[in-house]
Amino acid sequence: MFIIGIIGIILLAWWRLQFFYGHVLPWLFIVSVFLTCLGFILDHPFISILLAVIAFLCWGAYLNYKETHKTEEQKANESLMKKLDEISKDQDKLWEELQEK
Repeated sequence: MFIIGIIGIILLAWWRLQFFYGHVLPWLFIVSVFLTCLGFILDHPFISILLAVIAFLCWGAYLNYKETHKTEEQKANESLMKKLDEISKDQDKLWEELQEK
C-alpha cells in the first residue's frame, strides 16, 4: 500500500512537471523577452526610436536589393507567371464570347 502511494505521488509530480514544462515555461520565456524589450524602450526612448528607424531603413534597402538583383530562377518564374496570365486572359475572352452567343 505504501509503495502504491509513493508511485501515485511520483505520477502527480510528473504530471505537474509536464504541465510546467509544456505550458508555463514557454510563456515565461515569451514574457521575459517582451518585458526586457519594454524595459529597454522605457529606459532609452531616443535610442529605441533611432534603432527602429535604422531597422526600417535596412529592411527597405534589403527589399529594394532583392527586387533589383533577382536570381535566374526568380526571373524564370516571373516570365512563366506572365505567360500564365496571358493564357488566363485569353481563356477569359473566349469564355465571354461563348457567353454572349
